[in-house]
Amino acid sequence: KVNGEHSLIMLVYNIKRSINILGVPDLIAKLKNWKSPYKTKGVLVLKRAILRLFNDLFGLDLAIAA
Repeated sequence: KVNGEHSLIMLVYNIKRSINILGVPDLIAKLKNWKSPYKTKGVLVLKRAILRLFNDLFGLDLAIAA
């Protein structure tokens, strides 16, 4: 619990520091244009979980196309 609280405090500190350095409009623009490698990984994990659910419910053998 303490580690989680510390992580949140550091997150807020870094966000406030980013706002002071860049300003709010520039920070929002950079966040909107940020190409995260985790977004595609998250979609793949979600797709895999949905296919497993369908397979469990309906007994379908579906493959993931990469």
